[in-house]
Amino acid sequence: MTTVLQQLRQLLDFLHEHEWSRTRETSRFFVYSPPASMLGDGGFELVVPRDPLASDFERSLESTLDAVASFYGMPFSSLEALMLPASEVVSLRLEGEQYHGGAAPFSQFERMLEHFKRTITRTAAFVLTDDPAAQATPKAARRYLDDCWFMQTARGSFISRVALPIAGTFGPELSLFTRPIKREAVADTIQQVSLLVGSRVLERDETLFTEDGFGAVRSIASVGVLEEVSRLLRGTEARRVSFEFNRKGTQRDVVLPPLTAARLQNLDHFINYVREQVRATFTLSVSGRVFEVRRSRRTSSSSIVGVLADVDNRQQLVTFKVGARDLGVFLDRFASRAPITVQGRARRLRTQIRIEADLSYDASESTNVEPEGH
Repeated sequence: MTTVLQQLRQLLDFLHEHEWSRTRETSRFFVYSPPASMLGDGGFELVVPRDPLASDFERSLESTLDAVASFYGMPFSSLEALMLPASEVVSLRLEGEQYHGGAAPFSQFERMLEHFKRTITRTAAFVLTDDPAAQATPKAARRYLDDCWFMQTARGSFISRVALPIAGTFGPELSLFTRPIKREAVADTIQQVSLLVGSRVLERDETLFTEDGFGAVRSIASVGVLEEVSRLLRGTEARRVSFEFNRKGTQRDVVLPPLTAARLQNLDHFINYVREQVRATFTLSVSGRVFEVRRSRRTSSSSIVGVLADVDNRQQLVTFKVGARDLGVFLDRFASRAPITVQGRARRLRTQIRIEADLSYDASESTNVEPEGH
């Protein structure tokens, strides 16, 4: 949770970066003037409390933040996001009879917070593993949650806010045959999933249950993430829920329709459909170039091979495990860049296709073979 001292430091950094001038100071306050280009006809001075031991320090700092937000003509959450350039502030707004006055029953707040946390970790796990059906949570996903900040509750209805890290990457060791995964992918995926649920799933968009319709959202359709979003919505017992995503002062609102029993059943129906789709396997036979070979684990005798091949008229990464006996063939093909044909029962992941059973290969020159029907 952010402390008032951290808020003060962030505010001072913000004022410095936006060229405010400190004109004077006392034992309790700093006084700032805005950039001359923004001053206009009338003078404007910002009084910033500096003594954290003062009894009114927290209240004064809150008033100062409100004054800065008013000066720039932006919502408080947008200012907060500007003060946290390495984070995206995700706000969850709950509306209903029990949330009037900005309060929440403790039991519902506890459930909301737990499922909010699990939504974050499940999304991080989905981004890291690439597998929409996986149930395991990698340590890196839990560490990502540790780097999040639960922020002060905002005023109005009942609003909880979390700052999600967006700077940097998860590191090359957590990426399979791609550039290191950006940490901002977690926030992006949560935003895309909430938009999908709010604008299409709850309203029972039947095009999602077609091959083309589901194909368009497959990259964000994770069973685990959707299950946690469902538990989050039910656990709040709110009449309406909305998400606000604020990154560097740019805000996007995702307002869900009223949470009726019928709409929540639509979400359950979609989750069951996603579960069937992401677990489905099909026969794949393709010819492509060995892109990379990597040991699956330090203590394992098997390796993971990535082959770039044309599947469904576009180049995709096909991955599979091989044992020590077959490894030499793929290392030779990697070195020579010559094509190799692989076959097996495959499953589509978020960004790749994985052969999981009946793997065979042909190292002779060959042409591409289109995948057989799903």
